[in-house]
Amino acid sequence: MKLLVLLAALLPLLAFGQAKTRPATEADFTGYWRIVLIPDEVHHSRLTNKQVGYADRCQYFVHRRDGAWLNVTLDGQCPAKRSALEGGTALMYSPFKWERVPGEEGLFFIRSPDQAVLWKADYVLEDMESDVLLLRGDLVMQLTERTGPGTVAPVWPMVLRPLSK
Repeated sequence: MKLLVLLAALLPLLAFGQAKTRPATEADFTGYWRIVLIPDEVHHSRLTNKQVGYADRCQYFVHRRDGAWLNVTLDGQCPAKRSALEGGTALMYSPFKWERVPGEEGLFFIRSPDQAVLWKADYVLEDMESDVLLLRGDLVMQLTERTGPGTVAPVWPMVLRPLSK
């Protein structure tokens, strides 16, 4: 099934500087990521960061190769190195799984036992600065919602920054 992604709603993030991006691959998506929140007044979504559940200063995603998906929030120091999370998350079980949508570039499901959420992920090819600093290797993630049969549109964006080893 082909999904048409309507990108007009939340792409001021990319439009203001014509960021060079491409749809993320599974290899791009896998890894340890720090969530870099886009201020509500910049992304202009009808949803706020807090409403979506991503308002903490030290929040991370782990997208394991085996499809496990972890959402980790830390108190205190916000590590910039992957090794700071690896030990604590290596044996963690998660009921959440990620998978690329077959036949669709840059679309990924995050599934729990009772629901699936569709994300649009774009890989940043070169550094760009404006209202939001995007660095080569970042992922621009956009939460989507179904707008009709076979179509989805972004409703809320964030940036994922890879943790260094």
